[in-house]
Parts: sequence; structure tokens; C-alpha cells
Amino acid sequence: MKKIDAALLERLKADPEAEFKLIVKAEGEPGQYLTRLQALGIEVRRKFRLTRSLAITASADAALQLADEAWVEKIEEDQIVRTM
Repeated sequence: MKKIDAALLERLKADPEAEFKLIVKAEGEPGQYLTRLQALGIEVRRKFRLTRSLAITASADAALQLADEAWVEKIEEDQIVRTM
């Protein structure tokens, strides 16, 4: 299973300095990785314990580095959800 879908990966690689709002699914309690995220210059906007996820704002370059972390299960773009 790929951590980042192909379309998002292409956008991240195209502009390493661009900022993205992303959702990161973590292995285990996501709060334990805050120090590592800070070291990468990533802003954590919200923690979701039930889904073991974090809402973050990161540069494309930092997001690509994050994908190499063993504890990261999936990275996807944070999008607005509409019911109808």
C-alpha cells in the first residue's frame, strides 16, 4: 500500500516549497509524534485520537520526508467534506 496517492505525490514533488493541508494517519497514539513533526517544521492543527490521525500544515518537502517515517501509515490531502 502506498502512503501517498499518485496525484498528491506528483503535486508535492512539483513544488517543494508549497504549503499543503494534510491528514496523516499514524501507527498508535498520534500525540507521541509531535516532537518529530515539530523538528520537520510541521504545524499540527488538530489531533484525532479515534482515527489515530493528525491534521497538519506542511511544506511539500516536509510532507515527502514525513512519508519516509515508519510510523506514518497514510498521508492524504485535507479537504472540505460536504454532505449534500
